[in-house]
Parts: sequence; structure tokens; C-alpha cells
Amino acid sequence: MSDVPASTSTGAVFLSYARGDSATVLRIAEALRASGVEVWFDQNELVGGDAWDAKIRGQIATCALFVPVISANTQARLEGYFRLEWKLAANRSHTMAEERTFLLPVVIDATRDAEAKVPAEFKAVQWTRLAGAEPTPQFVERIKRLLVPAGAVGRLSPPGAGEPTGLEPRATPTSRRPTWIYAAAAIVALAAGAFFALRKPAVTDKSIAVLPFTNLGADKGDEYIGDGMSEELLNVFAKLPKLKVAARTSSFFFKGKNLPIAEVGKQLSVAFVLEGSVRRTGNKLRITAQLNSAADGYHLWSETYDRDMTDLLAIQTEVSEQVVKALLGKLGMEESRALEKRATGNPEAHRLYLLGKFHFSKSTRAAWGAAIESFEQSIRIDPAFALAYCGLADTYAWAGGNVLPGRDAWAKEKELAQKAIELEPNLADAHLSLGIALANAFEWDDGERSIKRALELNPNLALAHDQMAWLCAMLGRFDESLRHTRKTVELEPLSPMFNSGLGYYLYFARRFDESLVQLRKASALDPNFAFMRANLGLTLLYGKRDAASAAVEFRLACKLDDVPWYSTSLAQALAVLGDRAGAEEILRRFESESKQRYIGPGAFAGVYLALGNKEKFFEWLDKAFEDQDGICWNLKNDPIYESLQVDPRMRAMIKKVGLEK
Repeated sequence: MSDVPASTSTGAVFLSYARGDSATVLRIAEALRASGVEVWFDQNELVGGDAWDAKIRGQIATCALFVPVISANTQARLEGYFRLEWKLAANRSHTMAEERTFLLPVVIDATRDAEAKVPAEFKAVQWTRLAGAEPTPQFVERIKRLLVPAGAVGRLSPPGAGEPTGLEPRATPTSRRPTWIYAAAAIVALAAGAFFALRKPAVTDKSIAVLPFTNLGADKGDEYIGDGMSEELLNVFAKLPKLKVAARTSSFFFKGKNLPIAEVGKQLSVAFVLEGSVRRTGNKLRITAQLNSAADGYHLWSETYDRDMTDLLAIQTEVSEQVVKALLGKLGMEESRALEKRATGNPEAHRLYLLGKFHFSKSTRAAWGAAIESFEQSIRIDPAFALAYCGLADTYAWAGGNVLPGRDAWAKEKELAQKAIELEPNLADAHLSLGIALANAFEWDDGERSIKRALELNPNLALAHDQMAWLCAMLGRFDESLRHTRKTVELEPLSPMFNSGLGYYLYFARRFDESLVQLRKASALDPNFAFMRANLGLTLLYGKRDAASAAVEFRLACKLDDVPWYSTSLAQALAVLGDRAGAEEILRRFESESKQRYIGPGAFAGVYLALGNKEKFFEWLDKAFEDQDGICWNLKNDPIYESLQVDPRMRAMIKKVGLEK
């Protein structure tokens, strides 16, 4: 199915699909086009007719690669024009040499190949499964390789030896390996390989990754214990001189994936991998830790600890000491002072802090509330626990404008950060929290100084680089912004948040094609990350002028989380599509919901702008300024507001916010 006229070109990819999969196919098409691949498919209703039929037949007869998209939707439809397309493509394949690759079936859900209702010719070639129905960088690269001149690739297009493809091979009739083994390995190779394939750092002997400790207990709520154990060890290792430690997000990317240790070591470019497990039964806790050589996966040291839950802090200290000694012995390194200072001596305060971080990492409205409760309880138990103040401050930074008014959130955040600095003057996290609070409240210069101080104290604090990138983007210093955001991704290459951030700041810099490619990469890491979906929608809507695809992404973001600005963005896409009623419905929903929960004035302002009501937009923008709403940060440089830059009211507001001197 095509959206371009028939052509004699031999370099195009033809996407054939059932209409129920149009959103996924749109994403595939965008990813391919962003890499320079010509794509043919139909985004319109099937109107039929001889001319239309002849065009489709002509394209199937001349395309270089035919990609049937297989899913539950195609399974459910026993009749459909796509089935004629499939038969035409299958027939054409009989005229080709065995060395020519033409058919590339793609499965976007759990449809089993053995049960798929497809032509026999499709089952004779290798299939591709896209995890989460997402077009990954590895998938795009494979398509590009298949489009090289005929004879350069074989019919089954097997990847080279040892080359990660991110594609799940279809099990052959003689295969005895269960297909989930292929799937698990493929998904991990896909996401991790996409970021390390082009630039993999050399492995040094003095390097380690700490994997999340697996929760083996019956209560899934105990997951934070294993995560906390891993984070404690990461913090200890980070203080060891000359030891390279894989960042938390990179290590935690492999959570639950059960990859061989050697593969993890290869992806993270480390010589050692520490793994472990936790199991709580009542008040009893068993922790097992194991140090492995990444080169061959052999165990170098292991130990099991049986303790009471009240001893969690003591267990972490004991495990840290044992592992550090074992590691230093293997590396020939001297004893370190890394274990001397502890953030708190109270086990329950420490447990609640770990629980708060666990909730905060989920970055949803509901999780922010749980994080605030946990951090506050931790501080009540140990009022001198500086990191707990930082955790609480950062939660207010993210919840502000979403759960409570920005002005209230930033004031609380500032107070907490100042208390943390009072307790530990050289704690980088505390200076970062203060910098975020100040910048959020439009105190840009003071905020920048505090964030720079955090980077002086810890040059590898990824969140500090991310927040500096944000501040610079808001002020229009795009080169500086991109330098910091790229450093963030370098430090945490498998972080969906930081990879999405890079795409977001490229959007601000009007580098829309690069933004689109980067956000697709972020999607490969976590297709269900709402922030990524929303940013992808912004780039599609304001950078590529593709409102239909943008609306798809905004709807996905809204399904994943109920942050109001996702719905505002959807209203903007609907208005561009001419669906004024849909945008007005979002406005009515905001009015109704605001009686039950906080909906910031920026959310209302954005919908009125979408509806073309400038008077209401500026009325709500004044309210947003009083609330110190996040919409104000973006007024000068976000493409959304480009058409308003000549309006005197906008110029005045930009100066009030401090974005211009």
C-alpha cells in the first residue's frame, strides 16, 4: 500500500499491513525515512478503482524490498487487500534468484509464525520480530543493508558472525531451542548494541558493573531491597580511585534479562560483573552476592548472608566490605577509605530512603506521592540524613506543576536543598537540587552557579549535566546544551530518560531529523516511556509537520501516564488535524478534573493556544507566571511558540520570566 506514485525505482521499501496496524507502520516508515530510505505505503482509506489498483501492482512489481507486517490484526482478517498484495509479492519472488532478498516479514506482536496465515513463501525466509512494535536502529540498519545492490546479500540475510542484529530469527523445524531464548538475547542485543556498536570503549582491567540484585521473595514490593543493595555497592565502588564503574542506568538496563555474564561485560565494557539476589521471609533476609569475571563468566567470589531485616544497613556494609576486599585483591589495588563514611547510621531511615528512590525512579504522578511519603519518613527518623533531603527535594522538582503548583514545589525544594547543604556542604547532589530549585523559580543565574558547583564536586553526575542542558536550552544556548546532554548519554548510555532528553534538546535546537532518530533510539530502550513518546510527538508535530503521527504518540503518552501536558500536546495535534471537537473535549476534561486534582494553568493555556484563542492563552499565561508554571520556561525557544514571538505580550512575558535581560 503506497502514498507515492508508482515508480520504476528499485530502491524503495513497500510496507503492506492491515489498517489496524497503521500507527505502528507510521513509526516504521518514519524511522526508515529518517535514515534516508524511500518508503511506499498507503495512509489513506482504500478507495479502490482500476487506477489505484494498477498503481499498487506497479509498486509491488518495482520495489526493492517487500515488508509484510504480521500481527493479530492480519490474523483476524481472512479477507483484505493486503492479502492480495502478499500474493503478488510472493509470486514475484519466484522470478528471483535464490541470492536475492525480497521478502522480509515483520511480526509486531506475539503472533506465532507457525500459526500465521501467510503465503508459504513468507515461511521460507527469515522473519523479524520488533520488540514492543518499535522500529529499532538495528532494524533500520538491516533494511539499509538489504537495499545494497543485488548479490551483496543472501536470500535468508543471516547476520555476520557475532554481529548483534536486534532481530529474532524464526525457529526452523529442526531447531530444539525454545524461541524465548532467541527473543531475550535479541531484545537485549538490539537495545544495548544500538548504542555501543559504533563507539565501544576499551575494556580496562580495573572496571566493574553491579547488576540489580534479583528479588527471589514472594512479595514483589521487596524489589527495592535488591535495588538498594546494588545502589549501595555502586556508591562504594564509585569512591574507589582508578576504578571504572558502569553507571546505574546502564547496569539496571539488564534487570530481569538473564543474559550471560560475558555478554553483559561486553556490552558495558567492564572486566568484572557483580550480581546477587535477595529473599525476605517474614523478618528474615537472605542476601547472596557473587563476583564474576566478565571475560569468561567464571565465579571469582561468592557469599551468602542470613540476617534480620533490621540489620539491612549492617548487611550492606558487610557485603560492601567483603566485595571491595575481594575486588581489590583481584586488581592488586590498595585498601580504600571508601567505606569510612556512611550517609546514615539508622537502618530504618536507610530503608525508607531506598524505598523513596525506588518510587521516584518510576517518574509518574502516583509514584511521586509515594516517594515524598518515604523520604519524609526517612528524615523524621534521621533528621541529619542529607541524601534523604536531596531525594525529597528532587521529587518536588519533578512533581511541581503536575501534582502541586510550581511556586509551592520550588520553594519546598529550595528549603530542602539548603538543609542538605547545611548538613554536607560538599555534597554534589545537594548543590544540584538547589540549582534546579532556583532555575525552576526563574532565578537562572543563581541556578546555573549551583549546578556548576555540583559538577565541580562530581564531574560525572549525569543528572547535573542533564539539568545544565535543560537550562542552556531554555536560554537559547543550544551548542552548550547539546554538549552537556551528550555527556549525560555518554555517562548513562542505556538511560531512556537521558536518551530522550538528547532528542528533546535537539528539538529545541531545530535539528528535527536528528531529534527524530535519537528519540527512535530511546524508544528501543523503553517503548513504554511516556516522556519519550511525548517528545517524539513534539518533533513530529512541530518539526516534521506530521500531525497524524504526532497524535498517535501523544495518545500513547497519555495512556502511559496522566501528566496533563501530554493531553495538552494531544489537543494541539488534534487542532492541526481539524478535530476542534477533540481539543475542546480535552479542555472540558481539564475543567472537570481540576475540581478533584491539580491541573496547572499552563495546561489550560496550551489548549487555548491550540484552539486559536490568543486572548484566553495570555490570560492563562499570566496565571502560569504567578504559579511559576513550567510552561514559562519554554516561551522563548520552544518551536510551539514560534508564531507568537512578535506579539508584544509574549515579549513582555519572556522578559518577566528572565529569559531575556
